[in-house]
Amino acid sequence: MAVIDPNDIIGRTYFSTPEEDGTRMRLQIVEAIDNIELSINQEDLIIRFRAENADGTYEEVQTINQILEKIEEQDGEDNIWKFRSIDVHQGPLKHSYPNYKGSSWNV
Repeated sequence: MAVIDPNDIIGRTYFSTPEEDGTRMRLQIVEAIDNIELSINQEDLIIRFRAENADGTYEEVQTINQILEKIEEQDGEDNIWKFRSIDVHQGPLKHSYPNYKGSSWNV
């Protein structure tokens, strides 16, 4: 099982649960709110995050597990990633180039 640093989740986006009419909003995780210790096992922690839409008119609070499920669901199947845009790229690169990182292209 992979270990995820909760700070790496801040800034990620995901789609909200669909409304009755099927509409969804893209929400961005803006901050970690708190850690709640479970009474059953004092070693377990629940981390909650606040997420909001682009214009700040809607927000929701989700646990780290809820957010990871949504992100995993939206990242695609069989490790196929989906991107909204490519902001910058370099290439083709050769092995001798200083920015070469094991691939002919950096995206």
